Amino acid sequence: MPRKKPSQFAPLRNILPKPLQRLGLVEQVKLKRVWRAWLEVIGSHITQYARPVRLNQQTLVIRVSEQAWLQELTFHRERFLVKLNKALGHNFIDYIQMELGDLPPMPRISIPRQSRPKWMDAEMPKEWEQEIEDRLSHIPEGDIKNTARRIMANQLKLNRLAESK
Repeated sequence: MPRKKPSQFAPLRNILPKPLQRLGLVEQVKLKRVWRAWLEVIGSHITQYARPVRLNQQTLVIRVSEQAWLQELTFHRERFLVKLNKALGHNFIDYIQMELGDLPPMPRISIPRQSRPKWMDAEMPKEWEQEIEDRLSHIPEGDIKNTARRIMANQLKLNRLAESK
């Protein structure tokens, strides 16, 4: 049998998609991209009630855990479609189909954290800290008080930033 010349070999990018497709890996990779975009643009709150389960061609199937959430999210389907396609960089998804059922487990996906704005790390004068503590003195220590502290401190920092411009 005569030996083929290297120029007669098909490029690897033309050969790999067929076996990967037969194994279902192409759809899994695409679904992982969708999951990453879903977590970034839709958020963890909605993910407690609705999760991507599969990608059939360009139809994304979302499983929703409760009827009330299914009805609510159906109203937001088009907005989700636009946000996801924007995050994925093109018209990756043509349609979102929603179904009621048990939620699948969350995949392990790392999402790069966005860096914090510099103004958030600015030092606060002691008098601001004392003012915040005085305003929050009626609230018992705990998560609510800590969250309120953080919100008030950020608001004071933002006001200072706005005044300096």
